[in-house]
Amino acid sequence: MSSPRNDLASSPAERLRKLRLGSLLVGVIASVPCIMAALGEPTRFMQAYLVAWIFTLGVSMGSLGVLLLHRVSGGAWGNAITRFAERGSALVPVLALAFIPIAIDLPRLYLWAQPDVVSADEVLQEKAIYLNPESFRLRAAGYLVLWSLLAIVLRGSRRWKLPGNVSGVGMAVYFLTSTFAAVDWIMSLEPHWFSSTFGAMFVVGQALSGLSFCVLAYVSYSTAPAAGSLARKVLRDLNNLVLAFVMLWAYIAFTQYLIIYYGNLAEEAVWYVERTEGGWEWISLVLIAFHYAVPFLALVGGAGKENPKVLGWITAGILLVHWFDIYWLIIPAFSPGHLEFSWLEPTVAIAMGAWWLAAWSWQPGALEPMAEAGA
Repeated sequence: MSSPRNDLASSPAERLRKLRLGSLLVGVIASVPCIMAALGEPTRFMQAYLVAWIFTLGVSMGSLGVLLLHRVSGGAWGNAITRFAERGSALVPVLALAFIPIAIDLPRLYLWAQPDVVSADEVLQEKAIYLNPESFRLRAAGYLVLWSLLAIVLRGSRRWKLPGNVSGVGMAVYFLTSTFAAVDWIMSLEPHWFSSTFGAMFVVGQALSGLSFCVLAYVSYSTAPAAGSLARKVLRDLNNLVLAFVMLWAYIAFTQYLIIYYGNLAEEAVWYVERTEGGWEWISLVLIAFHYAVPFLALVGGAGKENPKVLGWITAGILLVHWFDIYWLIIPAFSPGHLEFSWLEPTVAIAMGAWWLAAWSWQPGALEPMAEAGA
């Protein structure tokens, strides 16, 4: 029989306190080399910062998407993870402030923000009406303000008794603005390249990362009864929902590849060529294997339907590999066809992720499911 001291030490509240303290410690330690790199290698630091910021923002935005999806569809699965999703989406305004270094230092990241490059490139001149620093910053501010307001409204929707169609409108706003943000922040890194499915792939990817985090948080920190007695239906629904998003992400990614492959146009194919040569092909294989194949086989086989620990490991793996996905989307724009993996990218991601986790775990409020879904 366990003692009261052991029960307290293993309680969700105590584990959350340890997560908060550990995250703060890691954040402080990891931030030191990041600050040194920002002073000594500002260009490489900004590239790593962009990867870390978009990944971290994706988890918060994915949490926001989870809330919207549950408001529209309902279901016990959403009752189980809503508290965790609300905490994640509440950090969107904080991450909006973290965009300031990017907005200030655009020329280090984007060719279209460099006047000398634009003056020598006819394509960039034609796109200058849309791709210019002023309109870029204005659109980014609009996205971030809208998302922040949406997160605030959703978190207070239970008290304010908002109409049900608000979530439907919010879902449309979420998808549309996130698609444009993907074009602005990632696709415009290579302004000569374009894809009509890139935005959808990005939005589904961030929804998958947010959902994976919420599921991982639920099986780790829920104040529902012990993990072994979680409702089978909730686990089964969460398993199947993660599986659906894994499959949807793979479908859109393969569709984009297939369209470009059969189109066989040099200005489109070059994007994949840059990501399948000089070492980048290994990252591509990692994504195929661990962002789709392995999670698909584990989830479709029902490994996480009855065992919350297994589902936790699967979702943790998806989160980790999703960072490689963001890295694979962004860094080849600066190092095409030649992989130069640096300590800086994961270090900046660890630092930002640690601060995000500290803020996520510091928020007041109960962690129990909204309904007796976990009983």
